[in-house]
Amino acid sequence: MNPETATRPKIPRLVGGAPCLDFVNTVGYRGREDGGEERLPDYAALVDWAALVGILDAPAAAAARGAAETDPARAAAVAAEARELREAIARLFQGRPRADDLALVNRLLAEAPRARLERRGAGFGWSAADDTLRAPLWPILWNAADLMTGAERDRVRCCADPECRWMFLDTARNRPRLWCSMEDCGNRAKARRHYLRAKRRG
Repeated sequence: MNPETATRPKIPRLVGGAPCLDFVNTVGYRGREDGGEERLPDYAALVDWAALVGILDAPAAAAARGAAETDPARAAAVAAEARELREAIARLFQGRPRADDLALVNRLLAEAPRARLERRGAGFGWSAADDTLRAPLWPILWNAADLMTGAERDRVRCCADPECRWMFLDTARNRPRLWCSMEDCGNRAKARRHYLRAKRRG
Protein backbone atom coordinates (compact mmCIF):
# COMPACT_ATOMS: atom_id res chain seq x y z
CA MET A 1 0.00 0.00 0.00
CA ASN A 2 1.37 3.40 -0.94
CA PRO A 3 -0.46 6.23 0.87
CA GLU A 4 1.28 8.85 -1.24
CA THR A 5 -0.18 7.62 -4.51
CA ALA A 6 -3.59 6.42 -3.32
CA THR A 7 -6.66 8.05 -4.78
CA ARG A 8 -9.30 9.49 -2.49
CA PRO A 9 -10.70 6.48 -0.66
CA LYS A 10 -14.26 5.53 0.01
CA ILE A 11 -15.23 5.40 3.66
CA PRO A 12 -15.38 1.73 4.68
CA ARG A 13 -18.51 0.14 6.07
CA LEU A 14 -18.69 -0.17 9.84
CA VAL A 15 -19.01 -3.87 10.61
CA GLY A 16 -16.44 -4.30 13.39
CA GLY A 17 -18.70 -3.77 16.39
CA ALA A 18 -15.90 -1.82 18.13
CA PRO A 19 -14.13 1.38 17.03
CA CYS A 20 -10.68 -0.21 17.13
CA LEU A 21 -11.82 -3.06 14.86
CA ASP A 22 -13.47 -0.66 12.42
CA PHE A 23 -10.12 1.15 12.46
CA VAL A 24 -8.34 -2.09 11.51
CA ASN A 25 -10.85 -2.41 8.68
CA THR A 26 -9.68 0.80 7.00
CA VAL A 27 -7.67 -1.50 4.73
CA GLY A 28 -9.85 -3.03 2.05
CA TYR A 29 -9.10 -6.68 1.20
CA ARG A 30 -6.29 -6.85 3.74
CA GLY A 31 -5.63 -10.52 2.85
CA ARG A 32 -4.55 -9.86 -0.73
CA GLU A 33 -0.93 -10.28 -1.69
CA ASP A 34 -0.61 -6.60 -2.63
CA GLY A 35 -1.54 -5.58 0.91
CA GLY A 36 -5.04 -4.38 0.09
CA GLU A 37 -6.65 -1.00 -0.51
CA GLU A 38 -5.47 1.83 1.74
CA ARG A 39 -8.37 3.94 2.96
CA LEU A 40 -6.42 6.21 5.27
CA PRO A 41 -3.94 7.67 2.78
CA ASP A 42 -3.74 11.05 4.48
CA TYR A 43 -4.76 13.01 7.54
CA ALA A 44 -7.99 14.29 5.98
CA ALA A 45 -9.16 10.69 5.49
CA LEU A 46 -8.31 9.91 9.12
CA VAL A 47 -10.44 12.83 10.34
CA ASP A 48 -13.30 11.90 7.98
CA TRP A 49 -13.28 8.36 9.35
CA ALA A 50 -13.06 9.50 12.99
CA ALA A 51 -16.06 11.79 12.44
CA LEU A 52 -18.01 8.96 10.78
CA VAL A 53 -17.59 6.57 13.71
CA GLY A 54 -18.21 9.30 16.30
CA ILE A 55 -14.69 9.45 17.72
CA LEU A 56 -14.61 13.16 16.86
CA ASP A 57 -17.65 15.39 17.12
CA ALA A 58 -18.12 18.21 14.61
CA PRO A 59 -16.18 20.87 16.58
CA ALA A 60 -13.28 18.47 17.26
CA ALA A 61 -13.14 17.41 13.61
CA ALA A 62 -13.10 21.06 12.51
CA ALA A 63 -10.31 21.79 14.99
CA ALA A 64 -8.28 18.84 13.69
CA ARG A 65 -8.69 19.97 10.09
CA GLY A 66 -7.65 23.49 11.05
CA ALA A 67 -4.57 22.20 12.87
CA ALA A 68 -3.66 20.15 9.81
CA GLU A 69 -3.81 23.22 7.60
CA THR A 70 -1.52 25.04 10.03
CA ASP A 71 1.01 22.20 10.26
CA PRO A 72 0.64 19.88 7.25
CA ALA A 73 3.97 18.14 7.84
CA ARG A 74 2.99 17.05 11.34
CA ALA A 75 -0.48 16.09 10.14
CA ALA A 76 1.14 13.77 7.58
CA ALA A 77 3.32 12.30 10.35
CA VAL A 78 0.25 11.66 12.52
CA ALA A 79 -1.48 9.92 9.60
CA ALA A 80 1.57 7.67 9.19
CA GLU A 81 1.55 7.01 12.93
CA ALA A 82 -2.14 6.09 12.72
CA ARG A 83 -1.46 3.53 9.99
CA GLU A 84 1.40 2.07 12.04
CA LEU A 85 -0.87 1.83 15.07
CA ARG A 86 -3.62 0.22 12.99
CA GLU A 87 -1.34 -2.57 11.81
CA ALA A 88 0.01 -3.14 15.33
CA ILE A 89 -3.54 -3.49 16.67
CA ALA A 90 -4.44 -5.89 13.87
CA ARG A 91 -1.45 -8.13 14.54
CA LEU A 92 -2.05 -8.10 18.30
CA PHE A 93 -5.65 -9.23 17.90
CA GLN A 94 -4.63 -11.86 15.36
CA GLY A 95 -2.05 -13.27 17.77
CA ARG A 96 0.82 -12.55 15.40
CA PRO A 97 2.46 -9.43 16.85
CA ARG A 98 5.84 -8.11 15.94
CA ALA A 99 8.32 -7.52 18.72
CA ASP A 100 7.60 -3.79 18.90
CA ASP A 101 3.80 -3.79 18.46
CA LEU A 102 2.93 -3.84 22.15
CA ALA A 103 5.66 -1.29 22.85
CA LEU A 104 4.08 1.09 20.31
CA VAL A 105 0.63 0.73 21.87
CA ASN A 106 2.02 1.24 25.38
CA ARG A 107 4.05 4.27 24.33
CA LEU A 108 1.00 5.96 22.86
CA LEU A 109 -1.13 5.02 25.86
CA ALA A 110 1.45 6.66 28.11
CA GLU A 111 1.26 9.82 26.00
CA ALA A 112 -2.54 9.91 26.23
CA PRO A 113 -3.68 8.90 29.71
CA ARG A 114 -7.38 9.14 30.42
CA ALA A 115 -7.03 12.46 32.16
CA ARG A 116 -10.62 13.28 33.02
CA LEU A 117 -14.25 12.56 32.29
CA GLU A 118 -16.21 15.09 30.25
CA ARG A 119 -19.86 15.45 29.40
CA ARG A 120 -20.66 14.30 25.86
CA GLY A 121 -24.25 15.16 25.08
CA ALA A 122 -26.37 13.02 27.39
CA GLY A 123 -23.41 10.84 28.34
CA PHE A 124 -19.76 11.00 29.24
CA GLY A 125 -16.41 10.45 27.55
CA TRP A 126 -12.72 10.48 28.31
CA SER A 127 -10.42 13.35 27.44
CA ALA A 128 -6.66 13.18 27.10
CA ALA A 129 -3.66 15.36 26.42
CA ASP A 130 -4.25 18.59 24.53
CA ASP A 131 -2.96 17.42 21.15
CA THR A 132 -5.50 18.34 18.50
CA LEU A 133 -3.84 16.53 15.61
CA ARG A 134 -3.60 13.24 17.47
CA ALA A 135 -7.08 13.44 18.98
CA PRO A 136 -8.45 10.74 16.61
CA LEU A 137 -5.93 8.22 17.96
CA TRP A 138 -6.73 8.32 21.66
CA PRO A 139 -10.24 6.74 21.66
CA ILE A 140 -8.94 4.02 19.33
CA LEU A 141 -6.13 3.23 21.75
CA TRP A 142 -8.41 3.15 24.78
CA ASN A 143 -10.95 0.97 23.01
CA ALA A 144 -8.26 -1.45 21.80
CA ALA A 145 -6.75 -1.72 25.29
CA ASP A 146 -10.19 -2.30 26.87
CA LEU A 147 -11.04 -4.97 24.31
CA MET A 148 -7.68 -6.73 24.61
CA THR A 149 -7.99 -6.97 28.38
CA GLY A 150 -11.73 -7.57 28.65
CA ALA A 151 -14.04 -10.56 28.56
CA GLU A 152 -14.94 -9.99 24.89
CA ARG A 153 -11.36 -10.50 23.68
CA ASP A 154 -12.17 -14.09 22.68
CA ARG A 155 -15.04 -12.85 20.51
CA VAL A 156 -12.78 -10.99 18.08
CA ARG A 157 -12.85 -12.75 14.72
CA CYS A 158 -11.43 -12.37 11.22
CA CYS A 159 -13.69 -12.67 8.20
CA ALA A 160 -13.52 -16.17 6.71
CA ASP A 161 -12.92 -14.72 3.25
CA PRO A 162 -9.13 -15.10 2.88
CA GLU A 163 -8.88 -11.93 0.80
CA CYS A 164 -11.01 -9.80 3.10
CA ARG A 165 -9.70 -10.58 6.61
CA TRP A 166 -11.69 -7.72 8.14
CA MET A 167 -12.12 -8.03 11.89
CA PHE A 168 -15.29 -7.94 13.94
CA LEU A 169 -16.71 -8.63 17.36
CA ASP A 170 -18.78 -11.80 17.16
CA THR A 171 -21.86 -11.40 19.35
CA ALA A 172 -23.81 -14.27 17.77
CA ARG A 173 -25.30 -16.69 20.29
CA ASN A 174 -26.18 -19.80 18.30
CA ARG A 175 -23.16 -20.30 16.06
CA PRO A 176 -19.96 -18.46 15.24
CA ARG A 177 -20.23 -15.62 12.77
CA LEU A 178 -18.05 -16.31 9.74
CA TRP A 179 -18.30 -13.19 7.63
CA CYS A 180 -17.68 -9.52 8.25
CA SER A 181 -20.89 -8.91 6.30
CA MET A 182 -23.35 -11.46 4.99
CA GLU A 183 -24.33 -8.98 2.26
CA ASP A 184 -20.77 -8.84 0.91
CA CYS A 185 -18.38 -11.66 1.80
CA GLY A 186 -21.15 -14.04 2.81
CA ASN A 187 -22.99 -13.66 -0.48
CA ARG A 188 -19.77 -14.01 -2.47
CA ALA A 189 -19.05 -17.28 -0.65
CA LYS A 190 -22.57 -18.54 -1.43
CA ALA A 191 -22.10 -17.62 -5.08
CA ARG A 192 -18.77 -19.46 -5.21
CA ARG A 193 -20.29 -22.58 -3.64
CA HIS A 194 -23.19 -22.46 -6.11
CA TYR A 195 -20.76 -22.10 -9.03
CA LEU A 196 -18.63 -25.05 -7.88
CA ARG A 197 -21.68 -27.28 -7.37
CA ALA A 198 -22.96 -26.39 -10.85
CA LYS A 199 -19.53 -27.02 -12.34
CA ARG A 200 -19.28 -30.45 -10.72
CA ARG A 201 -22.76 -31.38 -11.99
CA GLY A 202 -22.02 -30.13 -15.50
